[in-house]
Amino acid sequence: MGLVRPSLKQLCCGLAIALFLASPLWATDDNCRAVTAELGSHITEYLAQRIVSESGGIPSILSSNKVPGTCYQKLVIHVSGTSNPMTLYLSPDQRFLTSTLYDLSADPKEEAERIAANAERLLTRDDSPRLPGRDPHVTLVEFGDLQCPYCKRFADWYRSLPVELRNETTLIFKHLPLAQHPWAQLAAQYSACANQQSPAAFWELANYLLAHQGEITAANVKDEAIRAASQVPSINPVLLASCATGELGPALVERDTTVAKELAVSRTPTLFINGRRAPLLHSEEDLRLLLERELKGSPARVGTAGQ
Repeated sequence: MGLVRPSLKQLCCGLAIALFLASPLWATDDNCRAVTAELGSHITEYLAQRIVSESGGIPSILSSNKVPGTCYQKLVIHVSGTSNPMTLYLSPDQRFLTSTLYDLSADPKEEAERIAANAERLLTRDDSPRLPGRDPHVTLVEFGDLQCPYCKRFADWYRSLPVELRNETTLIFKHLPLAQHPWAQLAAQYSACANQQSPAAFWELANYLLAHQGEITAANVKDEAIRAASQVPSINPVLLASCATGELGPALVERDTTVAKELAVSRTPTLFINGRRAPLLHSEEDLRLLLERELKGSPARVGTAGQ
């Protein structure tokens, strides 16, 4: 199973419903407890202990604002070493932090569409590797790890889909090398750099690494990547090695892992379909049905992808 330690967002998210049940939703300003400097220090110290095992970053509160009509406080928090702040909500009794508040006064369909649109913009804003169909109506984003056996399985499923279905789908790959896989990070750097030379080259190199997972080790992954790249006319192996082992390769991978953290993704493969997190898939048939339902305008129920 491709699995990492749950992120802070995931740990907090499960508290959302309990917070609403246990705390008053609506209150006047006079009834709300303020976020004092002492409380702010306590929050950052607490988060530092939770985050340090994941990134080593130091958190700081950028802003604190009351959610209108409630006593919940919206905290925008920066963690050193990351490019995007996180948002957490402090409960009225100042005991709980959560990354999600469900507003029951909002239209759930409109809310889901808004969240999906925001996620879609985040997932498609950069030049991550794409495998576009001829007439795409669906965008499928995979957070993957090239050493993950389940990612290899997903790649096999996708290639086996009917041609007409792939023609209506754009597949985007985002790197999420897992800590328990010793050569995944380097594989990600080499394949990310291959994409800088040629998008088609990325898929050739990535497919090679996935197909030869059993033969690759932390000791030979560089040689294997260069050997495979040498067979691809659009790749310059010298430039590839320079990129992968220099500053750009790790930066390209970090760009994707930062997005994964923002979306609370910690497993591979995790899929997003038109901005919505896809449900768990167990077979090629599940993948085919997922895409067919989306194309018919009946999105699958949101769940957690990854095995």
